[in-house]
Amino acid sequence: MVTFRTGLFDSASFVISAAGLLREQDFEPEHKHFIDSPEMDFSWAVVGAAIVNPFGEYIAGPVYNEDTIVYADCHANELNAAKVVFDGLGHYSRPDAVKILLHDHEQKSLLRSSRGLSYQDLKNISESTEVPLEKLEKILEKVEERESKLVTSSS
Repeated sequence: MVTFRTGLFDSASFVISAAGLLREQDFEPEHKHFIDSPEMDFSWAVVGAAIVNPFGEYIAGPVYNEDTIVYADCHANELNAAKVVFDGLGHYSRPDAVKILLHDHEQKSLLRSSRGLSYQDLKNISESTEVPLEKLEKILEKVEERESKLVTSSS
């Protein structure tokens, strides 16, 4: 589940995970030995069903070890909002947004510099993407929270 959530943030898309279900009771008696077999690695087959929005949030599921169908409303305006927050196509290579400095001595590979988004920026994004301002603020808070966890865990 983590793998597809990571990829969808880059692509700013909704993702539906509809994996096959394989439980112990699905094995015929003569094949039960495969469950503990290192070649089979049965634990790998335990996946789930879920629908995730472009910000990596579950909007349905995840459901594990259950034969079910997951449903969710996927709002197209969230795609636009996600593209405003993260540009996976590289438009941030503009010199007015990103600057590369070449040093002749060792430096940290990642330095964060951001003025953040002003209330007016958020309001403009909300209006242009038709995502309610409150929802956009909550989404960005969650993204910042996840990002800070990633930065502190990699330190």
